[in-house]
Amino acid sequence: MQSRISFFNGTVFKKNISHYWPLWLVFLVYLICQIPINIFLSVSPVDMINSSENVLKLKTDAYFNALANSLTPTVCFAAGVIAAMAVFHFNFYTRSAHAFHSFPVRREELFFTAYFSGFLFYTVPLLLSFLMGACVCALKGITALEYLLLWFLLMEGMCFFFYNMTILVGMFTGQFFAVPLLTLILNYLYVGCRYVVFNIMGMISYGLSGFYSMRLVSFLSPLYFMIGKVGFSMSWVEQESIYMVSGCKYVAIYAGLGLIGGIAAFFMYRKRRMECISDILAIHLVKPIFRWVFAGGISMLFATVVCGSLIVRDAHTKFLFILMLVLSMGVICFFLADMLIQRKLRIWSRRRFLECGIYTLFMALFLIGLECDVFGMERRIPEISEIEKAQLHLYYPFYGDEEADIEQIRKFHRQIIESKEEFEDYYADGELEGHVIGYVQIQYLLKDGTPFVRNYEIPADEGYLKDKGSLVSEMREYACDMERYLKGNLCPDFEETEMKSISLEVFDGELDLKTVPIEKKDWEMFFEALKADVLEGNILTDPQEDYEQEDDRVYWNSLCIELHSSKGIKDYWDEIYTNGVKAQNVTSYLNFNRDCSHILEVLEKLSLINGTDRRLLTGKEYEQISNELMEE
Repeated sequence: MQSRISFFNGTVFKKNISHYWPLWLVFLVYLICQIPINIFLSVSPVDMINSSENVLKLKTDAYFNALANSLTPTVCFAAGVIAAMAVFHFNFYTRSAHAFHSFPVRREELFFTAYFSGFLFYTVPLLLSFLMGACVCALKGITALEYLLLWFLLMEGMCFFFYNMTILVGMFTGQFFAVPLLTLILNYLYVGCRYVVFNIMGMISYGLSGFYSMRLVSFLSPLYFMIGKVGFSMSWVEQESIYMVSGCKYVAIYAGLGLIGGIAAFFMYRKRRMECISDILAIHLVKPIFRWVFAGGISMLFATVVCGSLIVRDAHTKFLFILMLVLSMGVICFFLADMLIQRKLRIWSRRRFLECGIYTLFMALFLIGLECDVFGMERRIPEISEIEKAQLHLYYPFYGDEEADIEQIRKFHRQIIESKEEFEDYYADGELEGHVIGYVQIQYLLKDGTPFVRNYEIPADEGYLKDKGSLVSEMREYACDMERYLKGNLCPDFEETEMKSISLEVFDGELDLKTVPIEKKDWEMFFEALKADVLEGNILTDPQEDYEQEDDRVYWNSLCIELHSSKGIKDYWDEIYTNGVKAQNVTSYLNFNRDCSHILEVLEKLSLINGTDRRLLTGKEYEQISNELMEE
């Protein structure tokens, strides 16, 4: 008689529950503290308010904040990893593996029993805390239970993904303690590799230094991505609370990928060989990938750290130094990785030396390709049809969303690229007397939402500034425009905002900073003076100034301008950095200096400054007077 095919074994399930119940309990206690208790403690103070007006709103705000503080991807990562390691621990020890697989139990039955046990380890605590949280909400009269449900679904989805990911990683290794380490590494591997590769590219390729920071978060680094993208946040518009839940679609995608990973782990488990137990890597095809990634990543990170601690101005010398470091350290790390895989020191073979030679040749060709700009990244300037917005920063940010402004920024960008050899030679001689470096950043926001960033060093000494045909002189002339100055220093849509107030920060006799308002009837006079100083370039801080010059010329006082817009004040890069909710009121601060004769004349005429209790002080003056007061 044919036996019934089963995918669940009650004995193994009971063993998992009886052995690992502390995991359930610890996670449950943590969630009870985070949800029902936290909601109760957050909402209870609102009950003490005598007035009933807006009490429900205040309770809901407190309840939402409690949920926001409890939605933590790192906890989900820990719960998923621990659950998977507990129920599949028998796969990593020779004695337990042989014992389990000698039972008259099919591998499918073992896998699904363990899988279901681990699934319950985090699902049951989440479900119980959700139900207790709902009871607390009912007790406190909170009706917005949809956010508690979203909290449960997001936490469950993240735990599910990390649980399946850990099981899949476990099929690639035979070492128990390698599982959490490899899972953590894989969650940061892509963003880490991209960091070291892009830093090497920034050191070698002209203009690419620092451009990686705009693309830091990546979907291919799940834990890091979820920490930045998944969460609850609250903002206020016209004193009304707006509750925002971000990252739902990402968690849904990750959950789907987790399911695929779990299915893949099941099929790998069916074919898993007993001989691979205790191996660092259980699958032969993964071993060369590990050697190459380990060698390339560590060697480029080493070169980044070493070169970052040294000042090598000549571009060709820096390239040769990087090439030597990456190749030599790469060979060492390649064989070190093989020692880790084989767990022995004697790993030398003709085949491995041949593979190391191929790896070294590949890395050398990659670095030489960067130096020769084979990939075209140095010469790349986005077409105007690709660009949504542009920004160039030298004296202050030049913003451009009109075609003429974008084309002008592209023109400056093109001039910098065409002057590469001249500018690199000038930078290499930057320690010479009279040589001054100006730092230019160019950013494009492409229509597909991709940021495109370049950073350059350009000559900015007195000779270049006086030469009307030089790049820095053209940029200075471009900066001496009132409209561009206001857009760059106040906000990009300055003309569409309402000005609420203008004030000046002044120091009193005790060096305390206080604010004095400029009357509305005097605003026109103030802006005429500001415009005159902008047109004459008086308000600009030139790159040729060193710190001492700037400290002796620029005032520590600021001109404060408060702007208002009922539509929300535009943040130029809000597509990248914000959730799309714009502030209605923004205060901008304008710096000025001794050369701003027109502004100083107006401030004196309006009696806003004097030599006693309303003083303007540069950094040098502030330090000097501060020392005198301390001596007294």
